[in-house]
Amino acid sequence: MERKSLLTLESGTVWAIAIAVAVIPVLFIPLAIIPFGFTKTFAIVLAAVVGLALYILTRLRRGSIIMPPLTLLGVLWLIPISYFLSALFSGNNLGFSVFGNQIETNTVGFVLAGAVIASVLTFTLRKTEQFSHIAKASFIGLGLVLAAQVVFLILGTGILSGLGIGSSPAANTLGNVNDLGIFLGAGVIATLLALLLGNTKKKTQKWLYTFLIVSLIFLTGINFTLIWVIIGLFALAVFIQGMLKQSGDTHDDIEGVTALYAGETTEMPQMMNEDMGTKTSGANNLVLSLTVLALSIIMIIGSGSLGNILSGAFGFDQTSVRPSWQATLDVAQNTFAKNPIFGTGPTTFGSEWLLAKTADLNNTIFWNVDFTAGIGYVPSMISVTGILGVLAWFVFFGFFIYIGFRSLILSRSQNQGMFLLSLGSYLLALYFWVISVLHVPGPVVLFLAFMMTGMFIATLRFSGNQKREWGIFFSRSPRIGFMLVFVLTLVLLSSIVTIFFAGERYLAGLFYNQSVLAAQVGDRAGAGNALQQALTLHRSDRQYRLGAALGQNDLNQIANDESLSQEERSQAFQAALAGSIESALLATQFKENSYQDWITLGNVYQLVVPLEVEGAYENAKEAYARALALNPVNPEISLILAQLEIANGDTDAARVLLEEAISLKQDYVDAIFLLSQLEVQAGNTEEALQSAEAAAFFQPNNTNVLFQLAVLREATGNTTGAIAALTRATNVNPSFANGYYVLATLQAKEGGFEEALASLQAVADLSEENAAALETQLAALAEGENPFEGIESLQQ
Repeated sequence: MERKSLLTLESGTVWAIAIAVAVIPVLFIPLAIIPFGFTKTFAIVLAAVVGLALYILTRLRRGSIIMPPLTLLGVLWLIPISYFLSALFSGNNLGFSVFGNQIETNTVGFVLAGAVIASVLTFTLRKTEQFSHIAKASFIGLGLVLAAQVVFLILGTGILSGLGIGSSPAANTLGNVNDLGIFLGAGVIATLLALLLGNTKKKTQKWLYTFLIVSLIFLTGINFTLIWVIIGLFALAVFIQGMLKQSGDTHDDIEGVTALYAGETTEMPQMMNEDMGTKTSGANNLVLSLTVLALSIIMIIGSGSLGNILSGAFGFDQTSVRPSWQATLDVAQNTFAKNPIFGTGPTTFGSEWLLAKTADLNNTIFWNVDFTAGIGYVPSMISVTGILGVLAWFVFFGFFIYIGFRSLILSRSQNQGMFLLSLGSYLLALYFWVISVLHVPGPVVLFLAFMMTGMFIATLRFSGNQKREWGIFFSRSPRIGFMLVFVLTLVLLSSIVTIFFAGERYLAGLFYNQSVLAAQVGDRAGAGNALQQALTLHRSDRQYRLGAALGQNDLNQIANDESLSQEERSQAFQAALAGSIESALLATQFKENSYQDWITLGNVYQLVVPLEVEGAYENAKEAYARALALNPVNPEISLILAQLEIANGDTDAARVLLEEAISLKQDYVDAIFLLSQLEVQAGNTEEALQSAEAAAFFQPNNTNVLFQLAVLREATGNTTGAIAALTRATNVNPSFANGYYVLATLQAKEGGFEEALASLQAVADLSEENAAALETQLAALAEGENPFEGIESLQQ
């Protein structure tokens, strides 16, 4: 009975990770309130904790710990350790650094879960069938992802809107198109390895060929050049190896030929299985690898033409934008100057990037995008975790490459099946880590990187001629046993606490989403109740920021509620204002380096500046100044400050701030338009016209800008130009009633009664009320008379 329970615990550990490997890539819950990404990261943490708990219980029952070579696992643990030390000594909120809002990939908690999964696999996988379970689960996960994507392709992505994962053509179960491409690229490599090296059954081969073909089809639509480069290199290596083996099989045409070089007599490690020696299987392998290689070359060369056509056909056309290598290095330079040893913390890349970015970025369409990572995941993390982070990643990659080369080339396993598992897990781990350096993958890809690394380390016990394992039998030593049992029990209890905290944040995320959805449909009571539930479970700056926004909405509703008496309105207004200010202040206290939180606080105060509430202007200006210090080249903050000065009645200060915003972003239409309105109010018509002309140049389809331009052109006597601007505005927005009406007045003024009649008729056609109100003017225009006599200019 005891033996059976031990086997159940041990197999349960393997099955827990296997289920996670198969399910997490395709995991989603079809409810709008369920956070898509957080569900995956929570599942990863859950898998790590469950696997660790089962392993600890197994070892406690057995009274021993069996270990393979642990050098690589030890250096892997340098990564979460460096993250934790960086978070601890950087001065940031430790709780946020560990868990973030949703256990994001840049948090200590996520990399800790990845290291735990790698460790559990390292210590647990000791038998061939256990490795097989993980390998089969990986292919099951690939099959599920492909099946889901085929369903989306055939039935259309409209069904996704009801599944909670979006309804765009690029929607998939991994989160974004690039992650799908990375996952399918790994599937292609794993499938090729199984087909070319594995002794698989015919039925299994059929499934593998299906996975390979469907994966390649989707990859052509995704058009991710980096993936094709890696697949092409792998196919090239397989092709060269196959050619070398085939070329040595037959020597029936060398009779009488003197050998200039016949090679060494020492037999090199055989990289392919014995079946590769036959002509049939060898030819098939060459054809397969050559086909994949040729397709990779075609997709690499045609990525800009053929690739775009295929992406459009599949609906996978999705732009991926990241800061450059130089921008990432600029962030590293700034953070190393502040704290060279520990950096600024693993979750601070976004805030540090805002401080390091230059105003040149404002000239692009991504000027207001707040990037949370740089050119790649690993470079981003290195740039904010100081020298410790640099050493951790470089030491890990160095040992990973060295140990992989030594175990696979110099002292490979004599067991062909185990060699295939070792080779496959190493190549896939290498693939995922290379991707993490050159790209910013999502949680599923990084989870698989840690998982494959742990699986490879577990295979090291089989490298060489004999099994290499070491054991600690603490059941035989009371003193050592007590210490180890105590430590393992603490770790077990810590894992339970981790799940508790992670679960709290997950449930808080559900209530937060519920609050947002309720607010969007106007259910203020439901939004408030859900937000209170979220705050009860876990407090964060984004939740308090939402509370401040709900308070601002309450202020607007109270101000317009005629059913309240003056006293009731005043009391309700003061209560809503106090609550909104408190929420905004708490948001800034939870995360002082978030410029969005400071803007939220400033917005609350600015709302009551026109009411001359004591201290409102000063507090709003101070909050906006803090936001500007955290995001110094963002022109939007200068615009907000200008709006504050206008609310306070200081148009001169507002004009200076608007000019600063325009200097940061020359095509910033909002600032240009507001500046033109200030010039109009000041009587500076020519200056206002110049601003409006500039705004219309940068945004020729903005109807408000075009209307303002028409006003100013007419004010300066350019009626023809005003008509052109309004004609453009009504073409852009055929329902622009005011634009049509004013256009009709100008056309009638110039004697174009037929054109005026057509413009005014467009207004009448918009509604029956308009038709009735304009009946007299329409009749006059039809008679060739000007019904707008006396209207001399738009400005009047």
